[in-house]
Amino acid sequence: MAVSINFLAMLVLLMLSALATAETSLLAPSCADVTKAVAPCLNFLKGKGGADPSQACCDGARDLAKEARTKNDRQAICECLKTALGKVGSYDASRVPLIAKKCNVDINIPPINDKTDCSKAVSSIMPKSL
Repeated sequence: MAVSINFLAMLVLLMLSALATAETSLLAPSCADVTKAVAPCLNFLKGKGGADPSQACCDGARDLAKEARTKNDRQAICECLKTALGKVGSYDASRVPLIAKKCNVDINIPPINDKTDCSKAVSSIMPKSL
């Protein structure tokens, strides 16, 4: 009988652990993480520092691409980018999609500016292979 209770307790703990893990994986990337990922891209977006984004910018783009798994993830990333880029002053929104292209990141990102409707743009922010 004691073995059955211990087994049942272990099973309940495993189920709770699985639920906590599933809930955590459903959370969209934080704006702090998105901002940190794109911060090295500011010179490129402002047309400074050459025709190609820095390695740090490309690394951040790769990190973001890994986080863009669901529609909610992509919308959260878009909203964060829209907010963050709105605070940096002038930049060339047409250079936003170039980051993925020049960094060889398998994701499509539309130009993002203060007028971007992220609820519609999320269909563009997805891995190219989908």
